[in-house]
Amino acid sequence: MTVKKIEIGDVFPTNQGCMATVVEYVNARKVLIEFNDEYRHQRYVYASHLRAGKARNPFHKSFLAFGCHGVGIYKKDIGGKVTEEYQAWRNMLTRCYDPSYLNKAPTYIDCYVCDEWLNFQKFAEWYTANEFYGAGYQLDKDLLVQGNKIYSPKTCLLIPQKLNKALIENTTLSRDYPTGVCYDKSKRSFAAQITMHGKHKLIGRFKTPELAESAYISTKDAYVKDLAVEFKGSIDDRLFIVLMNWTASNRR
Repeated sequence: MTVKKIEIGDVFPTNQGCMATVVEYVNARKVLIEFNDEYRHQRYVYASHLRAGKARNPFHKSFLAFGCHGVGIYKKDIGGKVTEEYQAWRNMLTRCYDPSYLNKAPTYIDCYVCDEWLNFQKFAEWYTANEFYGAGYQLDKDLLVQGNKIYSPKTCLLIPQKLNKALIENTTLSRDYPTGVCYDKSKRSFAAQITMHGKHKLIGRFKTPELAESAYISTKDAYVKDLAVEFKGSIDDRLFIVLMNWTASNRR
């Protein structure tokens, strides 16, 4: 069976579900194609790969149907180990677009990633340029802008894991009472508790849940401010200001 010669203008489907048009044919090992999408990315491929649908479009939204790898210097892995920037990008998209994750963490429902950061290369460029890149910090989206739902260069920063854990911990032992408060039947009182430096601590026992909550909030606020001072110089200056004004009363 004779295989039809590839010609300029021929359109081929890819295994990714994309379409590509032949722009130039040099030889069987060098065929210039252009993907038929908004990016119009061009690349040289083997004729055999093109016929087999193996031409890869770096702008195809292959991760959770939202994220693409893009074109640039940043890699998913180096020596078989996932890079820090790709792990952060993947985690970000998972929190926003993975249905199974959202079922477990419904607080992320309605959160989304800005168009620019759906491209891994664009996100990695911002992430690796951060002065705390490589320090093991975590990506945060709602400290600079309270209640923020979008991951973007203007709303995100990197925060130490210890600080992040202190801010998001939930010591609620019963849904009937505020965060950090539970009823102690043996003492017939309301106990205020907190986790500090990785250890659980009893703040005190009180006659009402309101008094226990007040004690929890004041203790929590002081703890966060102490951490801010501890990390000063090792965190974004904007974050330090936010932490010094932070209060648990806004997170109830």
